[in-house]
Amino acid sequence: PRSPMMESTKRTPCSLLGQGELHLWIFELGVMSRYQPVFENLLSPEETQRAHSFRFERDREHFIVRRVILRRLLARYMRTEPGRITYRTNRYGKLSLESGPIRFNCSHSQDWGVIALTLEHEIGVDLEKTDLPGEYLQIAERYFSAREFEELRLLPSGSQADAFFHVSTQKEAFIKASGEGLSHPLKDFSVSTNPSRPGGLLWLKDGDVSAWRMVTREPMEGWRLAVCVKSELPLDMQVFQPGKFRLTAGSCSPGARGLILG
Repeated sequence: PRSPMMESTKRTPCSLLGQGELHLWIFELGVMSRYQPVFENLLSPEETQRAHSFRFERDREHFIVRRVILRRLLARYMRTEPGRITYRTNRYGKLSLESGPIRFNCSHSQDWGVIALTLEHEIGVDLEKTDLPGEYLQIAERYFSAREFEELRLLPSGSQADAFFHVSTQKEAFIKASGEGLSHPLKDFSVSTNPSRPGGLLWLKDGDVSAWRMVTREPMEGWRLAVCVKSELPLDMQVFQPGKFRLTAGSCSPGARGLILG
């Protein structure tokens, strides 16, 4: 059977984004922070103001790097200058281009960031570090669906943390793709809970799960990633890893063909 998303890995884009394609960029923020003073000149006045509102220098630097990488990527795909990229936000705060068919979403955790791009399909992405301590069952009982919590509770204790982040990244990716963010009740949909199996949207209150595609990955040891796309058709996904990013065992290796989001 066809898998949910055909996946390949490359160092640089082989072409511009086409119909039925999804590009996923993963990058290390700390490596690029050294260029932050130069990067800041590419920001809009609103972005600069927001950057200087951060209390901690590291947070300010990472925000600048993330926004400049986003601007440069979008400019490359749209064949324009980074400074000509303009955004708008919806009523829930989701960022999008002022015009054009490209849809994108971003996520970051600690020193790593990810940007997902596609054409005309709403998209959400989430990246989380999984080796953080927490009361996973208590959080799951409060925020996950009844089905998710029960399945998580029945797992061996040694698997619960990985399963928790397998679920939480998918849920975050979905609510971001929906455009509603945290205003969408987390208990009103269920995703796959088994961390050893592919992710997927399994139940959606007052909605059709067949209209959505989900893919999950472990891009590095101790990390979980999920991408959700509103599409009834499979999408060809290409993963780009500029800089020092390396894939670990169990992930897609350079030149390999992997799964299809579908």
